[in-house]
Amino acid sequence: MIDPVYKILKRFFSLLFIVSLYQPCLHAQRNPESAGSKVVILKDGSKLKGKIVKTAPGEYLSVMLNGGQIIKIYQHDIRKIKLHNKSNTKTTFNEERGEIIILKDGGSLFGKIIDQVPDDYVILKLKNEEEVTFFTEEIAQIKYNKRPGTDFYDKQSGYYHETDVGILVGEEDVSLKNSVNFSVHTVNGYRFKPWLQTGLGVGLDFQPNLHIVPFYLNVSGDIGRSKVVPLYFMNVGYTYAEEREVDDVEVFHDAEGGKYLHFGGGVKIKLSKMAMFLKMGYKLSDVQTSSNFVDWLGRDTWDVTVDRQIRRFTVTLGFGF
Repeated sequence: MIDPVYKILKRFFSLLFIVSLYQPCLHAQRNPESAGSKVVILKDGSKLKGKIVKTAPGEYLSVMLNGGQIIKIYQHDIRKIKLHNKSNTKTTFNEERGEIIILKDGGSLFGKIIDQVPDDYVILKLKNEEEVTFFTEEIAQIKYNKRPGTDFYDKQSGYYHETDVGILVGEEDVSLKNSVNFSVHTVNGYRFKPWLQTGLGVGLDFQPNLHIVPFYLNVSGDIGRSKVVPLYFMNVGYTYAEEREVDDVEVFHDAEGGKYLHFGGGVKIKLSKMAMFLKMGYKLSDVQTSSNFVDWLGRDTWDVTVDRQIRRFTVTLGFGF
């Protein structure tokens, strides 16, 4: 007698245990709030709460109600669609780019616009893959291609321009004295990614006895995405050289350019509409100079041509956009 009762009780408690485990799953399926529930407000004032399972922009929506029933609602009957849980109306993503929809009730959502009909509605895809529809009368403003909290210049791609001025520090191979000279450069090119941009540059480097004009290919980029970021750069090209008189004395009677290399790093500070940067680097400029040596009677005696490599530490300050 005890055995059958024991078996019945054992089966009952086993069944109860299984039901208790399965109940949260049933609740999650039947409770649309746990799976991105929406409130669809119709033009006649009625409201439907459920999960949007299908969207045909400009035509209809399919909504799954609490009991699992699916209803098709035509677009011309819909006044607006809201999130059921208003606590979800504000969100910020710090890592991804997209659009910010600011609502007239003060809420805002950040995501990616996947469909938009002017003067009708906007469908926004959130980070969690949920899609939310807003009608034009609900929206106060849409900010495109901007991350929340980003109020500084942060170009991702497109044309870029940089101009910088700086100083060149190094030892002269003729006088063996240290000198500090002036330089100005400009680069125009295309930015593919924040960490990679390429362009063509030209500059003017003043040397004690020479003017050096470099023409080069620039490769540079940012290392990071914050307001203040480190940067790198490399310039490779060729120089044009011209002799320069010092105190009305011509040291060289002829000069020719050669290979050019300039590389280094620095810091970029992003402002509202442009960026400022401070760079430090090392520069190599190959030139060939020719000099006439005259004997004590004033006669030309010989002509000397020398291959030189001008090495300089550089410090530059500039701006870009």
